[in-house]
Amino acid sequence: MGIFEKMKATTTELGEKTQNAIDNKLEERDASKKAAQAEKEKNQELLSIFKASTELGDISIDIENRLFKVKHATGMIKKNSGALMKTGKALAAVYTLGASVAIEAAMKPDDKIFHFEDLDSYELIEDDSAISSGGLGSAIAGGVLLGGAGAIVGGMTGKKKQKKTIENLVLQINTKDISFPCIMVTYIKKETKVSSNAYKEALSLAKQSIQCLDIIIKKEEELNNVETQSQDNNDAVTQIKKFKELLDIGAITEEEFNTKKKELLNL
Repeated sequence: MGIFEKMKATTTELGEKTQNAIDNKLEERDASKKAAQAEKEKNQELLSIFKASTELGDISIDIENRLFKVKHATGMIKKNSGALMKTGKALAAVYTLGASVAIEAAMKPDDKIFHFEDLDSYELIEDDSAISSGGLGSAIAGGVLLGGAGAIVGGMTGKKKQKKTIENLVLQINTKDISFPCIMVTYIKKETKVSSNAYKEALSLAKQSIQCLDIIIKKEEELNNVETQSQDNNDAVTQIKKFKELLDIGAITEEEFNTKKKELLNL
């Protein structure tokens, strides 16, 4: 093969690779649009049945359907620059394993509905520090919200020096929903004095939202306890049946059977 033929073959090969790359990108974009549309339709369906029984801060709860709604939910922090915003984007990317459709959807503010079981944990972040947190199977950690003005102790006082101003106050809600794994609710996005009414009002709203999240967590833990108890009862019944079979064949005495039965039923 001459040099011109080699050049032609190389050019053709590069052209095919480029076209394949373009085709793949177009397919990915089409799949992302379809996934985003499906997610939008799912959210609209949940919105149509949602009936708020409790509403605090930016979160509403539908106890009957075990749903909660986050107002203007977004996966990013409402700030044009800074470490927290970059953290928000990075978290979305990590939680979705780089899934572009999830990140793009998460960046567009909208009222979003989640099932109770989707809630995993939350953190109230002031600048670069988590001042309060909670989640399933864990007690509230970090700061403890107190008082009508929403003062915070623990996370901000004691060992840590109290700040006179802050630039960000964000509630990060982590979910098990792969299409929207990290919700950022921004309360403060510019320099604000901690002694100001604006700070106290923002902190009060954050506190109300956290109270809603704690209600959801409590409901989920109650359900988990009921399911665990039900499973334990089923296991006890199964064990009693086995001991009854042993009694029937004479492998154990009536007294031994009754003793094991009482143990299993916690009598």
